[in-house]
Amino acid sequence: SAMGTGVVTPHDERFVEAGMKVVNLGSGGSGPRDYIDQWPAIEKIVMNAAAVIVHAMAGRSSENSYCTWEDCSALERFNLYIDTLETDETLANEMVAQSLESARREYTELKALMEASSCSVQGVVPKYYLLWNSRCDSQSGCTGAWHFPQWYQSKEVIDALFALEAWDAVFDA
Repeated sequence: SAMGTGVVTPHDERFVEAGMKVVNLGSGGSGPRDYIDQWPAIEKIVMNAAAVIVHAMAGRSSENSYCTWEDCSALERFNLYIDTLETDETLANEMVAQSLESARREYTELKALMEASSCSVQGVVPKYYLLWNSRCDSQSGCTGAWHFPQWYQSKEVIDALFALEAWDAVFDA
């Protein structure tokens, strides 16, 4: 996703200022599926990286049976959820649950692709970091529908989605 959009100094610029070489593959509204689908085009970048930072992407970026990848964008999926929430909270919660399950599968697949592709560059195996950029922290989750990243509402959900112990480090930003 777009690393640090809406901030004074985007995260990738901070890394460059610290003397690191950075390739930012972020794109607003993207989800893990976007990177899985584009894997052949980005695999060599990941293979040669000393570190890979995956920015936690919005829950709305993962499909559900009411709004699939073919049917609508992440923003359309979120708007459908908001509209549905006003009339049928049970259905809205089902949409979120399905999107979260899609996200869990997608993050698992993306991390497996990264690890399978990683190689040692000058004897260094890449580290994999998760960047949690939100006003809510990764230990408690978000309570409001508008809090980014949408729909990660508890530590249990976050742990299940991202398998936090599997990352070399998780950073709250």
